[in-house]
Amino acid sequence: MKGSTLTQEQLNELRRAHRQAKNKRDADRIKAVYSLAVGHNVAQVASILMIDEETLRNYRDRYSEEGISGLLKTEFKGSECRLSELEVQILMKELQSKIYLTTQAVITFVEKEFNVTYTRSGMRDLLHRIGYEYKKPKIVPGNPDIERKKYLQSNTRIS
Repeated sequence: MKGSTLTQEQLNELRRAHRQAKNKRDADRIKAVYSLAVGHNVAQVASILMIDEETLRNYRDRYSEEGISGLLKTEFKGSECRLSELEVQILMKELQSKIYLTTQAVITFVEKEFNVTYTRSGMRDLLHRIGYEYKKPKIVPGNPDIERKKYLQSNTRIS
C-alpha cells in the first residue's frame, strides 16, 4: 500500500477513526495502515509501532479487504469456564454463606472443593461474571467498653 493507493477520503476516514479510537490497540492499527498509505515502508512502521512486520502486513490486508471495521474487528474469545454449571452454583452458595476477603481465599476453596486451579485474574473474572465484586472491608469497632467511653468523653475537651 503506497501513498497513492488510498483516496484522500479514505485517508480522512482513517484520521477520523484514529481520533475516535477508544483504545491503544485500535489507534495503533489505524496508525499502521495510515503510515503505509502515506508512503512509509513496512520496516519503518513496524519499528516505530513496535510490532512484527507480518502483523503490519496483516493489518494492511484486512483494511484493504474489509475497511476500518475489518481492521478493528477482534475475534478473540476467552477460554471456557473450568467449572461446570453445578460447581458454579455450589461456589455461589458458598460465597453467600461465607465472606471471603480475598480472591486467593476463593481460589483455595475452589482448589480444595473441585480440584481446579485458577489464577487471581482468572478468579476475579469468574467472580465478576457471576455477579460478585470486591469491596474493601470497613473497620467497624467491636463492643466498646462503656466505662472507658464515658471516661474519655468527660475528660476530653475539644477547643
